[in-house]
Amino acid sequence: MNDPDPYGTGTPTLAYAANTSLVRGLLWAALDVDADWVVPTVGAVALHAGTGAGGSDVCRSQPLATTAVAVLGACGGVRGAEAVRWLGRLEGEVRNRTVAKGIARALEDVAVRSGASSTTPMPPATAS
Repeated sequence: MNDPDPYGTGTPTLAYAANTSLVRGLLWAALDVDADWVVPTVGAVALHAGTGAGGSDVCRSQPLATTAVAVLGACGGVRGAEAVRWLGRLEGEVRNRTVAKGIARALEDVAVRSGASSTTPMPPATAS
């Protein structure tokens, strides 16, 4: 579900269908940016797109949420630890089954890259 104008303001939001391709491309391009704001911004997009207004169970934009989650899963090195914290937060807040499967897959990808197995517990997530 997209919320092109949930409050009737006439202004499209980030999850507006016309923005999907652009935002997905920007999310993947963010992996090449060496800045501290990248992981928190990608995580915030995943949270916004993966939940509804007021934190409801409705997914605003499944394509944006799954892309942002995949980008978090592709983070490595120092970014990987911060991405795991965001994925842990998302795991507790996103209810859409497709996005939730993507979160589990992203956590597995990060675990494989870090040398942990799928049976090795991940560090506890902290809210950012």
